[in-house]
Amino acid sequence: MAFASALVFLSQENRDALVLAQGFSSNAMADFSRIMQIKSLRTLQCLLLLLLYSALSSSSALTWYISGLCSRMCMDLGLHSERTIAVSGKGESTEDEVDAKRRLFWVTYTFRVTRVNEQLAAWNDQALLLSDLTTFITEWWRYWYQNALLILHRPSPTISRPDPQTLLTCYSAAKSLIQLSFIRVHKGPTDFT
Repeated sequence: MAFASALVFLSQENRDALVLAQGFSSNAMADFSRIMQIKSLRTLQCLLLLLLYSALSSSSALTWYISGLCSRMCMDLGLHSERTIAVSGKGESTEDEVDAKRRLFWVTYTFRVTRVNEQLAAWNDQALLLSDLTTFITEWWRYWYQNALLILHRPSPTISRPDPQTLLTCYSAAKSLIQLSFIRVHKGPTDFT
């Protein structure tokens, strides 16, 4: 899948690369069911490569489904917690193993959040383009869109130090929610749910 993903990226310049990418992808997928029988770091790496290939190639594979599989596997393997990340099947994990586990978790998390952000933005754009929207419906949609962004980007015990862009998104969403709530309170007691 690594070769297939690289060739898909190169196919923008050379159409022959896409044919090679599809061949590498088919060969990798032949072993996929065997690989998925065991939950391990290697399996997660294979899933992440498949996810990358699916995102780059716009293939028929459902990226949201594969992303969900990666997220669930991270949880099953204990990669979401510092307590379980240091544990290995042989006892204590080495520093390299702990580092690899952290990287796998954050790659999975980042891809998932990025996809959710893209979907939220697309849905928001589509909703606001509807021609028969009233002011109330537009404000209602904006309120829940900002609420989703706030929940997605807020600091939490597992992400105690988010990056500055994430904090800025969280701040902007909170600010918009306060403004929209203030408008709704002054316009009347209309329910937002």
